[in-house]
This record gives sequence, C-alpha cells and structure tokens, in this order.
Amino acid sequence: MATLFIETLYLGEFCEFFLGTAVDQVEFMQELLALDGMLNRIAGYAQRRESAKELPSGSALILRELFLRGEIARGDVPRIIGASPRTGQKVTGGLLSQRLVLSSSPKGLLRLGFPADAAAYYFPNLYPAGAD
Repeated sequence: MATLFIETLYLGEFCEFFLGTAVDQVEFMQELLALDGMLNRIAGYAQRRESAKELPSGSALILRELFLRGEIARGDVPRIIGASPRTGQKVTGGLLSQRLVLSSSPKGLLRLGFPADAAAYYFPNLYPAGAD
C-alpha cells in the first residue's frame, strides 16, 4: 500500500513537471512567433514590396485575405483587389512566382506561402534580419 502511495506521489510530481514544461514552451513559442502582429507584418511586407514595384499592386490585399481565410479561389482575386480578371491573373502570377502564394495545381486554391526571403519580416523574433 505504501509503495502505491509513493508511486502516485512520483507520478503527480512528474505530471506537474511535464505540464509546467509544456506551458513554458507554449509561452516561449508564442513570444517567439508573435502571431498577434502577424497580419500587420505580412501586409507591411507586401506594401513595401508593392511600393518598390517588386510586387503587383493589390498583393497586400491578397496576402491579408489568405492569412485570414486560409485559402481562396483564384477567381476571387479580382473581386478582392477590385480589378479586372486579367489584373487578377497578373497579381496571382506575381505572388506565385515569389512563392508568397502557393497552389497545388494550376487551377487550385491559393494558400499563403512562407518563402525564406520573407522569414525575417514575418517572424522577426525567430529569424532576425541579417542572420543568414
């Protein structure tokens, strides 16, 4: 009977240690990823690239929508940016070529990409600028 009590005591201590470590790691990653500001960083990155003519106008709106919704149909791009279908194709093509947007097929849904060259902007605490 005493052995069972001691084993239960050790199990309780282990559970406290394990759960405390898990909570600590979740808090650490939450701080490191800073997901609460992710939308602003993605939009800001795209807006800077749009201003520098490195991305087509409307790219920031598409990246924002992808972050919020997860996936969008290619046909939704013109409506989101308030442009013609041809301009929508140009924006989609520009984002795909930079791997800021990914798709599993030429007509498939679009989803947010995380290319290495955007890592310092998207995750500044995880991948500091200039750390190559």
